[in-house]
Amino acid sequence: MSDSFQKVLHNEDGLEITFIIEEDAARIEFRGNKNVDLSAVDDVVVVVNGKGFEAVPRDGDFSVAHLGSWSALSTSPVQLMIRVHEFFEGWELD
Repeated sequence: MSDSFQKVLHNEDGLEITFIIEEDAARIEFRGNKNVDLSAVDDVVVVVNGKGFEAVPRDGDFSVAHLGSWSALSTSPVQLMIRVHEFFEGWELD
């Protein structure tokens, strides 16, 4: 994978979830609007290959989960599951 990669995984109902890799550092960014509060850390859950990652809110409209080194995570297909309030979805990333 190149030095920079970005993919919008979800963009509906006032919630945008973006998967980003920059210089081998992977993260998930969450952007919401007034209908989706991202400041409650218990309501934003990120799991990669069975391991939970904390989403750190900047405010109610933005939160980020740092996943660490993409090359270390992606030695096999990566299973990503995300829950934000009532929204729940899973993806397989490679």
